[in-house]
Amino acid sequence: MTRRHALLALLALLGLFAAIQLVSQWLQPAPAPPQPAFVASAPALIDPRAPTAGPANAAVTIILFSDYACPACRALHPDLQALLARHPDVRIVYRDWPVFGAASRQAARLAIASTRQNRHTAFDEALMRSPGLTEPALRAAATQAGVDWPRLQTDLATHAAEIDALLADTDLHARALGFVGTPMLLVGPYLVTGRVPAARLETLIGQVRKLK
Repeated sequence: MTRRHALLALLALLGLFAAIQLVSQWLQPAPAPPQPAFVASAPALIDPRAPTAGPANAAVTIILFSDYACPACRALHPDLQALLARHPDVRIVYRDWPVFGAASRQAARLAIASTRQNRHTAFDEALMRSPGLTEPALRAAATQAGVDWPRLQTDLATHAAEIDALLADTDLHARALGFVGTPMLLVGPYLVTGRVPAARLETLIGQVRKLK
């Protein structure tokens, strides 16, 4: 056998070995997704000052730490709205955590103030779809959501201390839990980092139901 033939035979054997390894990997069962962290203190994050969507006596509560300027938060938003539509016994508690700067903070303050007009759900939707968070963009989002802008400004001024205290408390909770960015969610006691597939959220909702 010439050196060329020997080299070709060796390459063929290596190719066969690689193919066997690949088939073996395909036949292996897919690894289970990692179990989310369990946060026993999750109920303490349900602050009565925070906006909510869904029934107060919900079977499953999702606590959402988000920022209106966060691209991943915006991408997650439709999934959460779809969850609420599919599960009438699920609620979301909105813990606004404006980590993207002053514009994010102002948007969060206005969103919280909009609860005084019972327009938070619509305003939250408009803010998540807004192309920016400049004052004209915020006003446009308010108009789209049916929010009375002059009254919103009055409510923001009147309740500024309470709103700012809520944001400060949210920041303390987030840092105490080791959060470094948004979005972060607690589905019941289960911690979810970043945007995850909607199917994963559905699975966690099912797990929370089993805890009852």
